[in-house]
Amino acid sequence: MKSLYLNKNNITKVSFLANINIILTDISLQNNCITDISILDRFKHLRILLLSNNQITSLKGLANLEKIEYLYINGNPITLDGLEYISEICYREMLIELHIDRKVFKEYGTKFALYPEYLQWVDRIYFVENDGSVAEWYNY
Repeated sequence: MKSLYLNKNNITKVSFLANINIILTDISLQNNCITDISILDRFKHLRILLLSNNQITSLKGLANLEKIEYLYINGNPITLDGLEYISEICYREMLIELHIDRKVFKEYGTKFALYPEYLQWVDRIYFVENDGSVAEWYNY
């Protein structure tokens, strides 16, 4: 297993990842200032991607991550439109865990049945509330 952990480093751009020529299965870039993650689409073997607490608004580029199982995107100003890029990941039924802010779905309220259909293929979703508490939803 090859892992890269660069949490709490005030990273703003991940373009340096273009120079990595090893197969990575785990990447953790939590608690940085990253805005664009489109370069991550080159890591086809990723199983774990932890991106909590950055400045990411769109998940463009993640659709090609065919093996992703754990995706943490809470604490980012992601829009509902920006979230759409993970629909392909969800439909593959590989995603076991998704951590996301409930506020992304504010227009849907707490009725999960109204959420985008692709989310129903995720085994476990952890909704992070505004106060930092976490509500779990299991799709078994």
